[in-house]
Amino acid sequence: MGLEGFEAKLPIRVNARPEPPFIIAPQNDSVVENQSPELQWAYQPEVAHYIILITRKNSDFSTPIIYESEVKGNRYQLNQPLEPGDYVWKIAAVSAEEGIGPYNDPLSFRVPVPGPALETADVGEQNLSFSWAATESGKYFHFQFARDEYFKQLVVDTLVHESKITLPRQDSGRYYLRIKIIEADGTPGPFSQAQMIEIPSRYPYWLFLLLPLIGLLL
Repeated sequence: MGLEGFEAKLPIRVNARPEPPFIIAPQNDSVVENQSPELQWAYQPEVAHYIILITRKNSDFSTPIIYESEVKGNRYQLNQPLEPGDYVWKIAAVSAEEGIGPYNDPLSFRVPVPGPALETADVGEQNLSFSWAATESGKYFHFQFARDEYFKQLVVDTLVHESKITLPRQDSGRYYLRIKIIEADGTPGPFSQAQMIEIPSRYPYWLFLLLPLIGLLL
């Protein structure tokens, strides 16, 4: 035997350009801050537009959740919220001369569970009690209580394993609180929108008006 056939030469075309852009955010295995994250990548002056696909992790891109075929510039703000969970995304560049380039390797990111809103607040004579919606087993909460809306003057900053907390009553005035969920694996979600409560004075205002008069009588 040992006979060889004729050689066959066929041209192939490698679709390698334009190259996909360098990714800025979200990076692989990152956690985004909200349910409508902004995607960012490096600017490519020769590129006309980009194609973006997003799908659930462990799914293919045949039926993506988001498909945008003509994204201009070097960022894209999602206009619809994603449900909490794990996702992957990829991007390809398109130029007038070279057409559609290859996609980058898919990058994964997590959309965390948003912070729960306060459901009840009770201002008692001795204590303050707050409660919010419960969550799945294994998750817990990061609770903050502050004197200012920017949470620079924290009164309480603690982890809570129940969907409620009781604090000693504070002086009268305005206070702000917010809550975030911590996943079972330690991944933190975003804080809920800050909520304000007013703690009234323990004494009626007219009593303070009478104090100078009482001092004169004594």
